[in-house]
Amino acid sequence: MADKTVKPNDQDQTIHGIVIRSSVDSGSIIGITPPKQDKRFFLLGPKDIKGENRIEVFGDELPLFASTDISYRGQPIIALFGPDAETVEVKSREIEIDFQLSADVKPYHHKHKHSPIVYRWGDLTSGFEQSASTFERTYVDRRVWTREDTITRVTTWMEDGLLKVQTPTQWPFHVRDTVAEVCGKTKRSVVVYPLPHFSPKDEKLINPSILCAIAALATLRSEKKVQLASRFPTYKSPLTITRKTALDEKGKPIAEEVKAIVDQGAFPLFTAQLFKQVLAGLVPLYALDAFSATVTIVESHMPPSHFFGELGYSSALFSTEAHTSALARNRESNPSNWRIKHYIDSPERSGVLETLPVSKMKDLITDTCNVSDFSRHYAVYELQRKSKQAISTFLNYSRGIGMACGAGISGFSINSPLHSAAKISITLDAKNRVLINSSYFASRKTTSLWRSIVAKELSVEKENIVFIEPNTSEMVDTGPEVLSLDVERSVMMISQCCSAIKAKRFQEPLPITESVTAKSALPNISSPMFSSKNWGCLILELGVNTITLEIEARRVWGRFSFKNVPDIDRLRVKFRHIINTILHECNIIPVHRDGVSPLMDIAVDTLGADSYPSSATSALRAMVMAACSAALSQALNCDATTMPITSEDIIGYIRREG
Repeated sequence: MADKTVKPNDQDQTIHGIVIRSSVDSGSIIGITPPKQDKRFFLLGPKDIKGENRIEVFGDELPLFASTDISYRGQPIIALFGPDAETVEVKSREIEIDFQLSADVKPYHHKHKHSPIVYRWGDLTSGFEQSASTFERTYVDRRVWTREDTITRVTTWMEDGLLKVQTPTQWPFHVRDTVAEVCGKTKRSVVVYPLPHFSPKDEKLINPSILCAIAALATLRSEKKVQLASRFPTYKSPLTITRKTALDEKGKPIAEEVKAIVDQGAFPLFTAQLFKQVLAGLVPLYALDAFSATVTIVESHMPPSHFFGELGYSSALFSTEAHTSALARNRESNPSNWRIKHYIDSPERSGVLETLPVSKMKDLITDTCNVSDFSRHYAVYELQRKSKQAISTFLNYSRGIGMACGAGISGFSINSPLHSAAKISITLDAKNRVLINSSYFASRKTTSLWRSIVAKELSVEKENIVFIEPNTSEMVDTGPEVLSLDVERSVMMISQCCSAIKAKRFQEPLPITESVTAKSALPNISSPMFSSKNWGCLILELGVNTITLEIEARRVWGRFSFKNVPDIDRLRVKFRHIINTILHECNIIPVHRDGVSPLMDIAVDTLGADSYPSSATSALRAMVMAACSAALSQALNCDATTMPITSEDIIGYIRREG
């Protein structure tokens, strides 16, 4: 691929900047003492903004600079600019900011009120009144964060009357719109050049827009090229989910009440989609006469949270599958037999998430249990759990085995405005080249799949398929890059573009250009919020070292079924990588022993249906967490319902057992 780095024309001098951030969680700004007078430096703050002091994110918003109140530690307050990065860093130490600390200072008040979302069916009150017993557990997916491996560096400059921006970003059109709004410019006068980046936790989703807006203000003030660099952690929202289930005399669930609380920090982002993704993961596969799920977003003095790979589906599905295993354990029933007995297709669940038939899931459960000898392992570890001294420091280990199932989703809900408006354009030119126009960064995972589809549909060589060099003056708006994980949607759009070109080929002169939005590619408008074309079942065996408190993953078995898989071998490799990553994130060490079967036994089958491929990444994350929870609960004879697990958690479980 060609070098996509834009080298702006040298101006008289490039100035460099640094963002001065809050050192307190909450409070009020009393005063700011600037550095000693020096004409080489200047400060930018809220009063210097020519447009709006806000960053809008899909209906939600947060301030660019804090005006008076501080809402979270690390919130931008001002920015300092000078001749070079080193002197700016030194000069910034002279700035003094006085705060009045107060626990009563409320976060920024939003224009949009985020009322809880509720999904229910049946008579919940009657269900609990008629129940023989109830079973309640609380599941927590803790707040986690990641610091970028590389510093985000943005460059802004003026050229031919245009304000130009160069930055690594997962959402170039958001950068353009933000810069235009903050600087009081038209969108046509702002051009963004996206740079290559690696953002496994969506580190380049919102922060580049913040930095580019600040740098652009400095360019307008100084009329010079500006470089601004910063590194700020990316946070994931913690979810606390309480599930209360009413059971009849035989232990069959008849009603369930679920309450999910999501802490999105000081400024909730992507709330409309978070509500729907969490809800999709909360509806269980077992039959219920009545069900109620309430999802509530709360604010705190923590930095804003956004995708971090996904928007809550995996956390919700983790609670659903961990609760299913807990229900089976409560009835002293084998979790696989319990699932096969109680899992059914239901119209209520299909209204939220359309899946393959549950009968296919039951086949996967049977296959995975057979290859892992789950029933025997589970029975042995149950005997250990019920012994007088279940956790023995003399034996130095305690073992458990757990399972989880799920259907994968990705991207935004079908009725999302960002989903339906996303566009991809394809051009077939006179040289038999195919030009793909998309604002997604052309990563290898995207280009290889799209190239294979276009080559097949249009009968062209893969070498003749080119991705248009990215800049927002020519690119179509495909939405945030996280939507590229929605394989089914993007492939559907690519296929429709190719079909439209084939219909005109040899009928009209070249070049032929066709574009399609996700909305026009949808099969019908009455579809549920999400659709999944895959099932998965995962079983995990682990051991807890009661001396070092380390948790070791001993074996992992996974069986997955897809309607369509372009490359099964590549998918298996990807699943192994994801499982390893999630195990480490949960503080569980994958261990391979010499002379023992491979650590992971992963198999994928395809139904060979005429369908588009789909993603299972978010479901796989949930399955790993839920299987770990079930296995740890058996190994430690407790309710291990919080992930990631810590050594302090294990000490607490052991002391409780002792």
